[in-house]
Amino acid sequence: MNEKELSVVTGGNRGIGKGIALRLAKEGHNVMITGRDVEALKKTEKEIKELGAGCIYFEGDVADEKFAAETARKILEKYGKVDHLINNAG
Repeated sequence: MNEKELSVVTGGNRGIGKGIALRLAKEGHNVMITGRDVEALKKTEKEIKELGAGCIYFEGDVADEKFAAETARKILEKYGKVDHLINNAG
């Protein structure tokens, strides 16, 4: 992925979170999404990539502190930043 702004959307695999993730992708952001439904995550990831944005999904529950910390670590290790965090997970 290039130097686009990097946004993380929790609950980004459906509903409002998916809508936010797709909008950010349309605006030129790379978007990382989290959610618990891997099939919905894969579908949303594909839609985001079709818009020309980078996307990686992380399957898990952000209420699980270990999952949240590991996800943050992986994103920061790979990209070194998060420009926007949308805590949308219900």
